[in-house]
Amino acid sequence: MATILYAWELGANLGHIVPLARIASALGGDHRHVYAVRDLRQAEATLGPAAAVFQAPLWPDHRHFGARGAAGGLASYADVLTAVGFLDATKISAMIGAWSALIGAIRPDVVVADHAPGLQVALYGQPLPVIAVGSGFTMPPLDHDRFPPLRGDRAPAVRSSKRLW
Repeated sequence: MATILYAWELGANLGHIVPLARIASALGGDHRHVYAVRDLRQAEATLGPAAAVFQAPLWPDHRHFGARGAAGGLASYADVLTAVGFLDATKISAMIGAWSALIGAIRPDVVVADHAPGLQVALYGQPLPVIAVGSGFTMPPLDHDRFPPLRGDRAPAVRSSKRLW
């Protein structure tokens, strides 16, 4: 029986846990389904109290922008990542360490990640398969040479001059 870890690290409300629950349901009961989620309350409301749910590592000291983030000045997904701490070595190091510890405790065979960029950094280059799922917001198109703008009236806080992926 394979252990599948469904991970949700950033974002709010049901936009991440509901799709993960649907994927788990489609895969069926032949697997051990484990969740690491940003919001335990939303997870229990969606999955029920019997689900195997862990608290996902939380980014230290950052402002959660939610749906108002783009209107509040974030011009690109790179800006979102910057706002949570991707340019702060101590924050990204803490996230990588926390995710690594959780992965070691759960020992999944595969990870399904919805808006979990810190987890994806922690697993980069590891032999553990990661399936990234999400919307166009959390998974910008791969055929651009930089993150597409979320707003046309703001310059991005983080400029990129080379391919990001």
